[in-house]
Amino acid sequence: MSHAIETARRGARGAAAEDDWLALFDRQNVRFVILNLLEDNDLVKTLRSQPGWMVDFEDTDAVIFARAA
Repeated sequence: MSHAIETARRGARGAAAEDDWLALFDRQNVRFVILNLLEDNDLVKTLRSQPGWMVDFEDTDAVIFARAA
């Protein structure tokens, strides 16, 4: 798991955490995110709603998001 996601998980949950994740990804210049659909459901929902992120791959267990160029 990436340091950025682990750091975000330690923070608060909810809308504030979603903003924290996105800000952290911006600061760390994260281009790709691999998430577990069960464990990272909140972040998956957040990234799905962001115009700057697109699903690059998805199966029943995980999803890979790529930052749009």
